[in-house]
Amino acid sequence: MRIEMAGPPAVGKSTLVRTLRERGAKEGVRGDPEKIPKVWRPFAKLILESYKGTSHETTRVPIKSLEGLAAAWVGDNSEDILVYDELVVLNGFSMAIRYPDKAPAYFAQAPLPALLVNLYADIEVLLKRTHKRDSRRGRNDHSGKTIRCVEAHNRFMPLLEQRGCRIMHFDTGKVNPKEIADEVLKRAKKIRRK
Repeated sequence: MRIEMAGPPAVGKSTLVRTLRERGAKEGVRGDPEKIPKVWRPFAKLILESYKGTSHETTRVPIKSLEGLAAAWVGDNSEDILVYDELVVLNGFSMAIRYPDKAPAYFAQAPLPALLVNLYADIEVLLKRTHKRDSRRGRNDHSGKTIRCVEAHNRFMPLLEQRGCRIMHFDTGKVNPKEIADEVLKRAKKIRRK
């Protein structure tokens, strides 16, 4: 069973994945892009075509998306509860920030996870966390990217909901990772029993 995380930078996705793993979920790993099943190859082609003619055409961005697609297939066919920090849906939000005109087709066709955990927080909280993270790592200010991520999530999350994606929403400014992990695992076990 594949559970994916979604949310802007510094919202707590990696922390939640670690907490879920401490509670028995397994971390999903990237797959071999050569092993994407036939049923998902049209979507793989869409990924490659979406980046054609952009500055990311020759970088690892499309390969990372294809590796994520292969990993998603493995996760969908596993009896284990596999959690992914960055995979198919989150890669789509990354595309939405860089190339907003290409994202609608991506989200309309992306293979949906068994469960999507959407993490959010007030913009002030996110910007404070982003600034702290940037300072700690000695990086330039990424506040603009954080704001664009929030905008992309607000724009495309409803499309995923309309497609029937099971989504759990959590405000990480108000709920701690342990409580979120407990709720996510409870829901995942219900889904698995069906």
